[in-house]
Amino acid sequence: MDGDTIKTDGQSIRILGYDTPERGECGYDEASEFLADLLATGTVSLTADSGDDTDKYDRLLRHVLVDGKPVGLSMIEAGKANARYDAIDGYPLHRYQDQYRATDGENTFDCVVVSLPQTGSAVELWNLPGPDLDCSDIRRKVRITGPDYHRLDRDGDGWGCESYS
Repeated sequence: MDGDTIKTDGQSIRILGYDTPERGECGYDEASEFLADLLATGTVSLTADSGDDTDKYDRLLRHVLVDGKPVGLSMIEAGKANARYDAIDGYPLHRYQDQYRATDGENTFDCVVVSLPQTGSAVELWNLPGPDLDCSDIRRKVRITGPDYHRLDRDGDGWGCESYS
């Protein structure tokens, strides 16, 4: 269906531990195609983890492996995804979290940020998935609305990079 959701036997499955761009966002097509190609390369298996069995969209929450390797790891290694939806983000810890996060820190996402806005705008780059940003990239306190894709809001109060205030 896309880079982090598949459909099998009529059931939608949200793959645990990573996130890819949504339809219309930079990298969506590439992530979706990469996952489809990856799933066609070997034996696919699904495993549950601790936490909820389904999400709010009634999708099964599963790890998907191809020949025993988690597809989340392959997606992150290839720069098609970011490690997300784990204990750092307020979700249950999953079995590949440390490996995904370590790999995410070593790789860059395929989409390129050309420049950062100097003032607030309706769409702030730190509120969008994409290449990983650090506070040193932004160099100012920022308001986090929605998911904190870049883990800038360490204390969860809705403000990131507070050391720059």
